[in-house]
Amino acid sequence: MTKKNNQESFFSGWTAFGIVFFVVFVILIIIQQLVENFGGESETASENPTFVGQSFKPAEHEQFQSQNQPENNSETENNSETELADKAKNLNDSNLSEEDKQAILEQMASQGEKQISQGDYQAALKTYNEIISKNPNDENARNRRGDVYQNMQNHSRAIEDYDVAIQLNSDFAIAYCSRAKSFIKLGNYEQAMADLQKAVELKPDFVDAYKNLSICYRVLGDNEKAQYYLNIANSLPNQ
Repeated sequence: MTKKNNQESFFSGWTAFGIVFFVVFVILIIIQQLVENFGGESETASENPTFVGQSFKPAEHEQFQSQNQPENNSETENNSETELADKAKNLNDSNLSEEDKQAILEQMASQGEKQISQGDYQAALKTYNEIISKNPNDENARNRRGDVYQNMQNHSRAIEDYDVAIQLNSDFAIAYCSRAKSFIKLGNYEQAMADLQKAVELKPDFVDAYKNLSICYRVLGDNEKAQYYLNIANSLPNQ
């Protein structure tokens, strides 16, 4: 009797253990399924972010910004030039202070410098024409418009502007040197050398003036003086 009871207790214990093991196994499988389902939904959400009121696709958004950035810069630049042109039209406004007028002219001069550096000589010519029409005695505008004409190979017109710049400022070394370059292009070496001598007199470290003097003397066959001025130019720091 005792032996039978012991056997029943033994089998009952294993049965209970098996049931518990099975229940735990089932619970683990359920938990694993839940974790996998939750993880999959999270990954899907992170790959496709959505916001209330709009759809958002990062790659397309970045591409749009990149493609349109130069356009926006160009549009900003055009707006700035238009605004400056509008201001220029109001320079004769009696309500505009002299300080405001001078500020506008300085803005226009900066715009002209930029146009020259970009090689947009027609635009630069238009800008300096506008400045000179408002202030005929602007020696710098006269000189820079001369540079514009020189770059356009219109050396006669360039010399006319350099003439006025020098009349307005007899110590304008850069204008003398620039006028000399146009004289050289026209084959007037004697006048060019006179201007260049004046330029180095006013500005003893004027490298370009010495180099152009060297060119003039070499063309005229005086190699000794040509080398002399070239040596001076080479001894000075580049400006």
